[in-house]
Amino acid sequence: MTIKDVKRELIVWAAVLLSAAYSAVVAAKPMDFEESKKIPRLKEILASVSSHGRINVSECRDIEKSLSCSNGVVVSLATWIVAQSKDSETNLYARIEANGVGGDLMSRAFARMSPIWKTARHDESRKNLAALESFLKESNPYLRIEAAKEIQRIDSKRGERILKKLLSDESIIVRGEAFRQLDKLGRAGDALPELMPDEEYELLLSIIEK
Repeated sequence: MTIKDVKRELIVWAAVLLSAAYSAVVAAKPMDFEESKKIPRLKEILASVSSHGRINVSECRDIEKSLSCSNGVVVSLATWIVAQSKDSETNLYARIEANGVGGDLMSRAFARMSPIWKTARHDESRKNLAALESFLKESNPYLRIEAAKEIQRIDSKRGERILKKLLSDESIIVRGEAFRQLDKLGRAGDALPELMPDEEYELLLSIIEK
């Protein structure tokens, strides 16, 4: 192991300790057990929609119930599923729009990103760049990082520059996810690793990125 490797190892452990301290100070609301039972069903629906591109009647009812939950993972996952459908899902979007102005920050971010993800299915991604750039100025950290990730998907070089800039963002959530995305691309360089302190956001990402 080289000196550089040792330094990086120390930095990782320092990040772990800082993340633990942050989580202790800003503890997330524990996930409601009953609401968390909806996650396996939503995972099934996501697999079906990813395969067939449409939401059937039974799935629509379950998604509608999930969109009315108070749990951010359940609401955000349901929102993501609606965005993957080939259909307009007008009724479900009425509920999603309501979540865009209420609920937790993660659910609001996914609600506002949902129309952009929806149009991305129809090769209209570049039309969304102006809106995505404006999202980078928002106070919601989940919206900032999700907008940056979508920009990177549309324009890799532009997105990479933005992700690198977000490594110095005020939010540890943004910094942590920006580092993870750059690391996946092999473009993190000598950036200091930031561990994600939000377990619910991490759980959500582990589901939708499969």
